Amino acid sequence: MLQTVWNPSTALSSLQSTLNTFFNDPIFTRPFRLTEDIYTTSGPRVDLIEHPEEYLVKLDVPGFDSQKFNISYHDNTLTVSGERHLEEREGLRYHRVEGFYGQFTRSFVLPIEVDADKITASYNDGVLTVRLPKAESSKPKKIKIKG
Repeated sequence: MLQTVWNPSTALSSLQSTLNTFFNDPIFTRPFRLTEDIYTTSGPRVDLIEHPEEYLVKLDVPGFDSQKFNISYHDNTLTVSGERHLEEREGLRYHRVEGFYGQFTRSFVLPIEVDADKITASYNDGVLTVRLPKAESSKPKKIKIKG
């Protein structure tokens, strides 16, 4: 009769390897946590950029109507949504569609507070840019020593 000896050291080593692989995933090492709306499987490409004074969020959304975007900020979370529909008319037939059409919602949790009253957005050349100035309390301060 063949007996198998269970070695707890081997089991723990295997668990440690699995957890290391899981936590080394890029989603845990990015400066921003990205979450997509449950109704969205894809959406526009996004650049998240930190400057000393502000964060910039740039979305590639060519062909959208600027009035079709919704932008909100609450609890350090910026949410951007929008929609664009394919033109439909009699006799029109698409052979290939690679642009983004439909609805999207993207949310971004920022790592520090921003000044919500000074958030601005602009739409130029197919790029939606949201500027989020950092709150004064979040900016580094130099402390002088007295004496």
